[in-house]
Amino acid sequence: MCLFPEEGPLNIRRARSKCVDARYKHKWRLWGNPYVAGAKTYNSVISRLARANADLFTTAMNPITKDSIITTDRLIAPYIRRTPVMSAAAADFGLQGLPLLFKLEFMQHTGSFKARGAFSNLLQRKVPAVGIAAASGGNHGAAIAYAARRLGHKATIFVPSIASSAKLERIQSYGAKLVVVGDRYDDAVHACDHFAATTGALKAHAFEQTETILGQGTIGLELAAHAHDFDTLLVATGGGGLIGGIAAWFGRDKKIVSVEPELAPTLHDALAAGAPVAAPTGGVAADSLAPKQVGHLMFPLARQSV
Repeated sequence: MCLFPEEGPLNIRRARSKCVDARYKHKWRLWGNPYVAGAKTYNSVISRLARANADLFTTAMNPITKDSIITTDRLIAPYIRRTPVMSAAAADFGLQGLPLLFKLEFMQHTGSFKARGAFSNLLQRKVPAVGIAAASGGNHGAAIAYAARRLGHKATIFVPSIASSAKLERIQSYGAKLVVVGDRYDDAVHACDHFAATTGALKAHAFEQTETILGQGTIGLELAAHAHDFDTLLVATGGGGLIGGIAAWFGRDKKIVSVEPELAPTLHDALAAGAPVAAPTGGVAADSLAPKQVGHLMFPLARQSV
């Protein structure tokens, strides 16, 4: 995920293909130290954030709130890594201005932020003896498999045939049962749904699940603690679990920009239509960014804040 301190307009249409695009001549701006001044420990920052909680989304119909993200963070903390925030010179990307900040989630367990949502699901929901099931383009499946192994549960992961061999090997290395079915992400979803319905397995959706979004939202909590002096975030979007969690944490306090492949503009098309709609999928989306549309749970959060 990229954090872009900036001044000037930047919208979803103009940031669809790359995190950084020198064609757009924005002035980038960042004030002060990227770490919270005077914060001696991570926990002291979290306690302060909890006391100052001003949740924009607290309603009876929406359990995805700052309070819920804080609770989730405390649950998953023993099992995840607090990934670092790195500063890089704007010149490294052909830009002028002050440094850019990057949240290095590739250093998370299994190589992506998905481990957060995986542990959130397994720790906040009752897992039956038959275990947990998930459909995935690769990353979510690896995260569920890893979390299930850590917590002593069985896992069955459904993936389309287009998933990369490296991701398939990673899933199997965590001891999960791997089922390759169909040639699209939706084929894996349907197979997973059928398996869960017939066996009673717990289904963990990659983005259309409250606990998944809450887990991904803990990234926002960490950013607020360690790199609060920025005003714009660029967040990669597929099904929307990550950006939904980020939006739930920051609300309108920060400008949040969705970055999507041009051949899979899921959130872009949803915002234009006023609701989640099927978008074309292709390019990178044929692998890990395979969903045809964003989730209904994240969409109200994105509509208000992205």
